[in-house]
Amino acid sequence: MIEGLLLHYPTYSSDFSYEAYFETEDLLEELSMKIPALVKADLVIAPEGMNGLIVIDLRDNPLSNVREKEFKRNFNKKLEEGKAQGYWKYIAKPVFFNRIINSKISEIAAAVKNLKEKIKGKWRIKINTRHRIPRRETIEEVAKHITYPVDLENPKYIVKIECLGKISGVAVEIGK
Repeated sequence: MIEGLLLHYPTYSSDFSYEAYFETEDLLEELSMKIPALVKADLVIAPEGMNGLIVIDLRDNPLSNVREKEFKRNFNKKLEEGKAQGYWKYIAKPVFFNRIINSKISEIAAAVKNLKEKIKGKWRIKINTRHRIPRRETIEEVAKHITYPVDLENPKYIVKIECLGKISGVAVEIGK
């Protein structure tokens, strides 16, 4: 299931938030031909005043009936095609979230607990905190729910946590 995405846009020399917003709307409109749920996505520019970020919130209409790998592949392909053709100049670096929750340690840990069946081997946590949240305590609470060994150098799975003010995104990804 995918409950949201995080996109980045440049903030150097000028604020490109409006350009990035409209590019994101166009991209979602194109993708909605195959995945109608994307039409109902909520777009949040600069959540909590964090310039350079757009959150695509799908919690009201999560992509549970769409295969996750297929959606990621289609999204990235459409984004790259649009960039190559000059349609989208500003949006970049999509981060897909399996869950979007409040930025409370207990909720982050519960989200990971619900996603733990995706982890079937060595793993690690990657956490980006753009919000004051006790990093070490968050990692300890999340780690309690996963029985596989931690491998910081060569993990098979990565538990990605993005703290964005009042909300956080959580995803389990295959390591590289």
